Amino acid sequence: MLAGLALTFGMTQVSASATTMPDTSAPSGHVVLGAVDESSSRDLAIYGSNETAYTTDANPGGRGVFEHYGEHLKACDIQGDGNRAVAYLYWVEGGYEHLAWQHDADGANGNCKDNNLSIGEGVYVELQVCLRDGANGADKWCSSWQGATA
Repeated sequence: MLAGLALTFGMTQVSASATTMPDTSAPSGHVVLGAVDESSSRDLAIYGSNETAYTTDANPGGRGVFEHYGEHLKACDIQGDGNRAVAYLYWVEGGYEHLAWQHDADGANGNCKDNNLSIGEGVYVELQVCLRDGANGADKWCSSWQGATA
């Protein structure tokens, strides 16, 4: 159980109250974490930006991708190591924190799994990718959070 959640992404710190953490064992998803004060949020950008992140293991086994056009979050398993790639995307919009995720658990077969999201133009997002052993395993070899603009 979690009484409060304070996260720092880029230069913006947000806080929310929650009773449980979201269940990210489903192949893809999106939850609203809670209401926040957006007064210190980053300035909106005119043009979006893409971002790619890699897991931190010696020979990266996972890649996470955010594509701003259409707001796509992709998880890519790029190594046959028995782990799945799990990509996370975090953003604040409309006074609420959002967390989306996507798993790629079908082996390193050259494809990526896609979570097609709906995020307002110019919204700052943070991308992270991790490896996980099974649907309910612990995340490991996570990248740092990397910023982009929807």
